[in-house]
Amino acid sequence: MGDENPNVPYMNEGNPNAPHMNEEDPNAPYMDEASFKLPTIDNIFKNLMNCPEVLVSFINDVVPMEIRGEEVTEISYLPNDQPAEPPDGKGLIYDVHSVAQNGRKYIVEMQRRATPGFVNRTQIYVARCHSRQHVVPLDFENLKNVTLIVIADFGGFPDDKRIGYISIHKTEESVTRLNLFNGMSYVFVNLKKLKIKSVKEIKTPTQGWIYFFRQKKPIRSKDFKDIIDGNWGVQIIFEKLKGLTLSEEQKIRYEASLKRKQDAKNTRKLDKAKRMADGNEMALADAIKIGFADGNEKGKAEGIKKGLADGNEKGLADGIKIGKAEEKYVLARNLLNEGVPDKIITTATGLVQEILNMLRVVNRINPIDISSFPTMV
Repeated sequence: MGDENPNVPYMNEGNPNAPHMNEEDPNAPYMDEASFKLPTIDNIFKNLMNCPEVLVSFINDVVPMEIRGEEVTEISYLPNDQPAEPPDGKGLIYDVHSVAQNGRKYIVEMQRRATPGFVNRTQIYVARCHSRQHVVPLDFENLKNVTLIVIADFGGFPDDKRIGYISIHKTEESVTRLNLFNGMSYVFVNLKKLKIKSVKEIKTPTQGWIYFFRQKKPIRSKDFKDIIDGNWGVQIIFEKLKGLTLSEEQKIRYEASLKRKQDAKNTRKLDKAKRMADGNEMALADAIKIGFADGNEKGKAEGIKKGLADGNEKGLADGIKIGKAEEKYVLARNLLNEGVPDKIITTATGLVQEILNMLRVVNRINPIDISSFPTMV
């Protein structure tokens, strides 16, 4: 059906140790843990996509007819390396670089994390491939279209809730929506955006592919039967994954990729924990600050309340004191009017002689106004 990718060692299809579907126990794993490999890891992905039958089925299932123009029936692999241009520039390495029977080129990339300039890099990939076609000089009519398929294993791209798990990007005229500049197009498959929890929810071949690439552990035999029902390409890639054997070098690369993936996951967890801790500290500081403010306000209110209470008590005490003083002044005036000796009056009222003298002066002129008299000792 096509040429094998010369850049990737082909899988061992005749592995006698490969596990088989357990027909007796449908809940048993389709493959054991030791045989399972994460399909999104670089060298595993390239090995799987190196199978022409897998790649042909994947393209036909994922890329709409309006982009590919016709069914892909044959695929050939092209060199993955794109030399630097200009000489002092940077070269490119595609995950999968292929050409269909009609000359259309397909680049397939597995992107496991967001990187700065990711969108610009995808455009460079397509533009470089499109511009390096070997055609007769100035014979632009023979240029073939290029389609980049990106499988994104991270959230947030495209960062718009209106865009679903698969999105098509191409150049269109703004009014008529005609695709006149159709030489370059992009298909993004976001593994995180498809909201399905079981194989029973899979409705289309594209969803079957996404379910496959999202596998983190071996699926059950009965789930395997459900997912491959009517999906020939997904069945093939599951079988390829089950029978995949790696060389020692490939095993080392795979383990290193797993470690980097786990390290990145741990780093994200630590960053999240730190942000939560920082947030908690900030929240605690704010709470303390608010508590102090509330405490001060409450303290002020209580202080005012207490002050009023103390003021009332003091006023009452002063009133009583003033009332008692007035009684003594009145008593002293009456005793003076009766001719009682000063010594007896001072003893009876507690008033000093100076007060009695003042009372004699004003007694016949005005009623007694105690506010003009000094406070009693």
